[in-house]
Amino acid sequence: MSTEKIYDMILLVTFHENVDCFIDFIENIKKFNKHETIAIIVSNGSEHSLDLDSDKDIYVIQRFPKNKSRYLTMIPVHIQLWDFVKENSLKSSYVLLLSSNQMFINHGFYPFIQRENYDAGYFKRPYSGINYKQELFLKYYNMIGPEHFTHQSNHDGMYFKYDIFNNMMDFFHEYKNKIEDVHQEEYLYYAYLSKHNYRLMEFSEYNHFCKSKEGDFIECKVDDIKDAKEKGIFIIKRIPRIINHPSRLYIKTLE
Repeated sequence: MSTEKIYDMILLVTFHENVDCFIDFIENIKKFNKHETIAIIVSNGSEHSLDLDSDKDIYVIQRFPKNKSRYLTMIPVHIQLWDFVKENSLKSSYVLLLSSNQMFINHGFYPFIQRENYDAGYFKRPYSGINYKQELFLKYYNMIGPEHFTHQSNHDGMYFKYDIFNNMMDFFHEYKNKIEDVHQEEYLYYAYLSKHNYRLMEFSEYNHFCKSKEGDFIECKVDDIKDAKEKGIFIIKRIPRIINHPSRLYIKTLE
């Protein structure tokens, strides 16, 4: 059995396009978390290879299922990455889920969540109703209980204490290697946390998604980034996956 390695945070990251921007994303993580020990577990769902082997704390795993669609539920992807974490005896205080169009804009995320000591962080979105008909989703819906499906949360930007995420992945084990409908994790992850009465922090405290006046998610502009940084937000989304995009270039100038 391998020796247990303990980090401050384990980041589970999805990648599916633009290698240059992904490398920029990794550099951004390191820049704004330079005092923390971090393992980055990458799900590569693209046709590209990621040559990141020079960093011993970055692990790249070919996504299952290998499917060109980005819009399947992320639960089997997270289970696959978590299986790797357990097989390699990686431990941490916290687990953070990210997508490659999110970036850090302030230092101190890990000390902040340590100090606040919430069990998990989530994006509190209005409940839009369940319309999934798949047997597996309905099974978990009934196991958790309809009374816990009051809100939903994007997965990208959620964080968890290690043991809570570990138990959650064990609970959803039947999703392993399954191709299921879009974004079921948005309902199931929040409902699982609600069922166990965990103490939850809302995204507005640490993670900003840029939105239109109508509430749709949009690309972040430089002014959005400036405003979020002044408010002490740590992570922002969506930063376009274009290496010379003004928002991406501006973030590179931040200290």
